[in-house]
Amino acid sequence: MTKIIEAAEVSKVFEGARGRVVALEDISVSVERGEIMAFLGPSGCGKSTLLDILAGLTAPTTGSVLIESEPPRPRQEIGLMFQKSLLFPWRNVLDNVLLPADVLGLDKEVATERAAELLDLVGLGGWGGHRPSELSGGMQQRVALARVLLPDPDVLLLDEPFGALDEMTRESLDLELARIARLTHKTVIFVTHNVYEAVLISDKICVFTPRPGRVAGIVEVPIERPRSVESLKHDTFSRKVQEVRDMITTVG
Repeated sequence: MTKIIEAAEVSKVFEGARGRVVALEDISVSVERGEIMAFLGPSGCGKSTLLDILAGLTAPTTGSVLIESEPPRPRQEIGLMFQKSLLFPWRNVLDNVLLPADVLGLDKEVATERAAELLDLVGLGGWGGHRPSELSGGMQQRVALARVLLPDPDVLLLDEPFGALDEMTRESLDLELARIARLTHKTVIFVTHNVYEAVLISDKICVFTPRPGRVAGIVEVPIERPRSVESLKHDTFSRKVQEVRDMITTVG
């Protein structure tokens, strides 16, 4: 498979009024096209900082990053999704999904047709005319996922997108995301601190040490796709959860 994301010896240092904070130290990791990789680690270990670097929102202090052989920068080929849906309450669901079309100047008719298809894809067909206040938290995150998919990015960077939801809803959306990524051939990096979530959704898990964040190791998850709730009962699932937990305990 082709490497689509490559980070080599990336470090990030923040200088502030309270002194120098080393968030990341000598991070090297690569992601292959079509792969789902989880960044897993405790709060404050730098996994979201690395995601911001990959998105082009901040620059590394040292090291290099390439996405599709180019330095990272905000562009249509990279989609970014956060823990909060960040929907505009005065726009209906369809118009929220269409926001990237307004920002990027995409053809409105084509974009509207694609937005309707994406709402069907995320299980919200028929909800286009509703306001965000009429939706549950899980439904709002489905809208946010449809919105990030609208420009058809090659890479999805997701920062704990379901972390604020209850366990059952999060599990359902994890599997939905994996299904959609597989159908649309997306490469996904998924930030989480939940071991079960990481094993359920990922092809590989990049485990971070506590700050300063380093790569403790990469765990491969050889569970056949598509996955389902039944995957939680798989012997491999249990073994991988324990392997990740052991790695976290060792580096903690």
